[in-house]
Amino acid sequence: MIHRIGIKTVLCIALPVLGCSAPSLEPASGKIVFEVGNAFVFDGDSIEIRQDSNARSLAFGQIRPDGSFEIESLVDGVVRKGAAPGTYRVRIIVADDDYEHRALAFKSIHRKYLNFDTSDLKLRIPSRDVVLQLGQ
Repeated sequence: MIHRIGIKTVLCIALPVLGCSAPSLEPASGKIVFEVGNAFVFDGDSIEIRQDSNARSLAFGQIRPDGSFEIESLVDGVVRKGAAPGTYRVRIIVADDDYEHRALAFKSIHRKYLNFDTSDLKLRIPSRDVVLQLGQ
């Protein structure tokens, strides 16, 4: 008698054995600060982080008006606090629902911080109370 097993069954058996189960998430929080003289206030903006060793490993954080953030990850369709351990590049995503805010953001935030490939901001996870300083 031949038994047919579905791909889901194979994956449920193979992934834990191969070490591909859901990643363990570690906490990460911090604050984005500007050089002296920049009074920009974050409003609906966020950061996105991409792991150096795995470009498909992304996480995000909503930036509060004071610049503080907590990193969260989407795992199996559920948003969970933290991200997989490692070193990440950081980029800022400017909210696009308010034209005036967006225009002010582009005057206040150097364009290099909007792209993973040009941003020099890094975040190591796990970490708490990291300060990411934006220069000119």
